[in-house]
Amino acid sequence: MTVAFAWKIERLECRPRVGGLENVVGRVHWRLFGHEGGIQESIYGLAEIEVDEDAAFTPFDRLTEEAVVAWVEDGLGAGTVDGHKASLARAVEARLDPPVVAMPLPWSAS
Repeated sequence: MTVAFAWKIERLECRPRVGGLENVVGRVHWRLFGHEGGIQESIYGLAEIEVDEDAAFTPFDRLTEEAVVAWVEDGLGAGTVDGHKASLARAVEARLDPPVVAMPLPWSAS
């Protein structure tokens, strides 16, 4: 099996007004999940979103999770996203095949 990844946007923080724009996203609270079978791990983060008044603007009520995830990925950069995914994959794999496990004492009655 292979570890699969999924993004979840947990919260958006907005500036009420920026120039002529309303409800402009300034911070994104995100979580990246890595899962395989019934095992799941996650990383939580906060992304600051820079406002570019000259760029195309999507009204708040028309935002999609996919678009906001793209902002987060762009802001983090491919290297950081790949690093997060590698870290999650190691964490999931360690739970599937732990390098160390606690064993009951052989002289204790269970």
